[in-house]
Amino acid sequence: MDVDHEGIVQVDDVEEESSVPELTDQYEDNSQYKFVKTLQVEDWKHIFQESHKLLWDWHSQDALHDASKNATEKARYIRAVYHEDSKPLITTSLSHHEQELIAEKYLRDRLDDFTLDAPRGGTLENIDLLGTVKDKSAGRLKTVVASVTSSSGRHRRDRIKTINSLNDRDEVYFFGAEESRPSDLLDDVTYVSLENVFEWMNEDDTRRQRSLHTMLGLRDEV
Repeated sequence: MDVDHEGIVQVDDVEEESSVPELTDQYEDNSQYKFVKTLQVEDWKHIFQESHKLLWDWHSQDALHDASKNATEKARYIRAVYHEDSKPLITTSLSHHEQELIAEKYLRDRLDDFTLDAPRGGTLENIDLLGTVKDKSAGRLKTVVASVTSSSGRHRRDRIKTINSLNDRDEVYFFGAEESRPSDLLDDVTYVSLENVFEWMNEDDTRRQRSLHTMLGLRDEV
């Protein structure tokens, strides 16, 4: 492309994994030209924002639009969306607030009349969900506590230590980013992987819609 005269001076097809041809031999002053790369699209699909939030979330520093972070994992997710395959969870593209949200939705689905007694992700150290659930057979309220994290190392160990110390509560949960249960988690604590929660959320359109509305700051009736 001749920048001064705005004219296309040469068009070349570039095969896969080959380099753009040099123009030095054809033109004395190569600096006056710019390369314009184009792709011929043979197939395309509509991808809707609310169906695939991980592709569109611009609020997180680790969202999919930053290709320099977790590039391999993000490429797997995009290919899975395109081919309609099972999608891997990209935990870094969900903020810790959003991870807590889907964990809360998961508990609400499995525990009848679950109610939060404190704001999600409140001031309790290493505890993200604190609530109660009705025990109709015993005629009382049961305490529910949960810790939600995709972190590793010392941060994760501290959270496991805290949740282990609360194993005398009625319902105790630990949500983590790994498929396997941590070896240092007590047997009385229920372990749930965030991958499973994410897949559960996406199995039902209504469930996903309500969760996404809350994430996006819209009205959520649940």
